[in-house]
Amino acid sequence: SSGINAEYGGEVKLFQYDDFKNEWVAGDYVTKSPNSQIHDVAFAPNPGRSFHTLAIAGAELEIIDFKVTDHFKVKRVNQDRNKVDPEQNRVEVWKLSWSSLGTTLCATGDDGLIRLWKNNNRWECTRTIKFNGMAV
Repeated sequence: SSGINAEYGGEVKLFQYDDFKNEWVAGDYVTKSPNSQIHDVAFAPNPGRSFHTLAIAGAELEIIDFKVTDHFKVKRVNQDRNKVDPEQNRVEVWKLSWSSLGTTLCATGDDGLIRLWKNNNRWECTRTIKFNGMAV
């Protein structure tokens, strides 16, 4: 779940449903973005991975791999591989969508372009498309 609070900026926090209490219970923060609102979050499909991958749209794109511990705490993994190329990550991101295998991320931004991102030891924009379908 994500929450936007003007005083604190954007926060992404995990929630877990408690069958005994019949309610959602707040867990750990995945990330806090004190200077940025969060516009969208998208979990990548998880075919056989031992961790979760979450993309976060805000002032810039953020991609996080994490595991959830027994005590419902977030433990980040693969931090070196999840850096987004800063030269290509200069546009506010509004909407996200993953490919069916979770290997390609589609993101739209303030400039009206669609960007496709892939991870080759860091997340890189592999294609930029205008809304009319033409590659840039």
